[in-house]
Amino acid sequence: MGEIMGEIMGEIMGEIMGEIMGEIMGEIMGEIMGESLGEIMGEIYEVRVGWDYGVDYERDYG
Repeated sequence: MGEIMGEIMGEIMGEIMGEIMGEIMGEIMGEIMGESLGEIMGEIYEVRVGWDYGVDYERDYG
């Protein structure tokens, strides 16, 4: 009886813990990736827009 209960409880607990850990890890990884991606995209955008503006500025007023 104890063996069966232990097996069932182990399976249930494993499933629950796996789900919780997966959710938490997914959230954390998503936040980190979102932040990193946002930073990288912001830098690329800044460089592109700055460069475009510089070129236009020189052509129009230089």
